[in-house]
This record gives sequence, C-alpha cells and structure tokens, in this order.
Amino acid sequence: MNFRITVVFCLLFFSCMKESSGSTRTALADFIFDEEALQEVCSVYEKIPGRSWPLDIPANPYITSNREFLDRFGSQLVSDPDLVESITSALFSLYLGADEIGIFGLEFENENSALKAAEIMKSDYTDKHRFKLFHKGNIIIHLWQNTADDPCLEILQQQIENLLQ
Repeated sequence: MNFRITVVFCLLFFSCMKESSGSTRTALADFIFDEEALQEVCSVYEKIPGRSWPLDIPANPYITSNREFLDRFGSQLVSDPDLVESITSALFSLYLGADEIGIFGLEFENENSALKAAEIMKSDYTDKHRFKLFHKGNIIIHLWQNTADDPCLEILQQQIENLLQ
C-alpha cells in the first residue's frame, strides 16, 4: 500500500514540476515531421535502394551522435573546427515537395557554441530564399531548398517555427 502511495506522489510531484517549469527541452527528433504534419503537400523522401547519399547516410531521416559522422557533417555546415567539436548530435532529413527540401539539425554542448555557430552559418548561407536558419538554445536547424516557391517549404518552416516558440 505504501508503495502505491509513493508512486502516485512521485507521479504527481514530477508532473507538477514539469508544468510549473513551463519549458520542455527541444530535441532534434522533434524536427522529424510525419505525413500528417506535412498535410499531403510533401512527403519524407524515401531512400532508393542502391543509391548512395552524402557521407554514407544510411537512412532518412537520420539522427546520430557518432563522432566521425558529426565531424564530417558538421564541418560542411560550420567552418570553425572548435565549434564542430562541440556538436553532440546531428539530424539529416529530406522531404520531397516540388523538389528536394532538407532539414539539417545540429545540437551543441552548450548554448554559447550554438550561438557562435549560428552567426557563422548566417554569414556563410546568405541566400535567404534558399536557406533559412533557426536557433534556439543549443540547437540549430538549417532548412534549405533547391527551387523557389515550394508549398512544402512553407509547411516545414511553419512546423519548425511552431516548435521553437
């Protein structure tokens, strides 16, 4: 009987703590959108058997904390080697609308590293029509497109903005 009371108390206590803190930690996995969220305007790009993807990415979407992958992937997005070393996980996710649209995500050890990396990426990716950069806490999301005026891009951008509010 005491065990049940303790469990109920713990559940209520931690639930109240979560509600009172008012914040939940955003993770890279939150930026993987399913067919329902995409509103039938775009879909997850299916990996074609036999076709290789950059950096030997094995699946779509793909999240990893593999250091070798983080170093290769991160160095393509962030030009500062010290900041690349502070990447703790990465997201690769491709969608298909009128053309390919990608979401690349980077999670850093701390918010300061993410902020510095976001500043570098903003200066490197100046084409605001093709590249959109989002930053919150220790996460950076890089949304890119190949072609202009794709409704899929608008839906993905809205989904990202909703998560970051």
